[in-house]
This record gives sequence, structure tokens and C-alpha cells, in this order.
Amino acid sequence: MIENKTELSEKRLALLRSGGAAEPVLGKVVCSCGNVGEGNIKNKIKEGITELGPLCQASGAGMGCGSCRPEVQVILESVLAESTA
Repeated sequence: MIENKTELSEKRLALLRSGGAAEPVLGKVVCSCGNVGEGNIKNKIKEGITELGPLCQASGAGMGCGSCRPEVQVILESVLAESTA
């Protein structure tokens, strides 16, 4: 695609999310590669995903360059701490 100079603007999220439809961004953007917001991540945690790897896969965050994974981990720990308090 790069060699052919194919424009990916319309296809980018579908490619990053294995063809799945993108959810609307909820809250501040945490992952710009996957266009995932803090609220999207929190919703996945509330659905029962409590480990970083599966959380990244389910939300789409951290699946591109990976630079947001530490922030996803902080959000995960914060939500889990709130639920046990």
C-alpha cells in the first residue's frame, strides 16, 4: 500500500481493528493510532476485561505503536482500585 501510495484515511481504522467498525471516541484520546478514548477503555474494563493485553486487544488501544500502553495500564489500575474501594 505504501509503495502504491494508497491513501489510507478511510481504511486506516478498519485495518488497525481487523475490519471491525470503529466505536465513537469517548473522553480524551488515549491512543491516536487506534483513535481510542479513555471512556472506551473504561467501558471495556467495566465489561470485565482486567488484564492489559486483552484490554488492548478489545479496545484497540496500544495495538499500533504501543506508546500508550503505560497510560492504558494506569487507567486499568485506577478503575480496578475504584471498584475495590
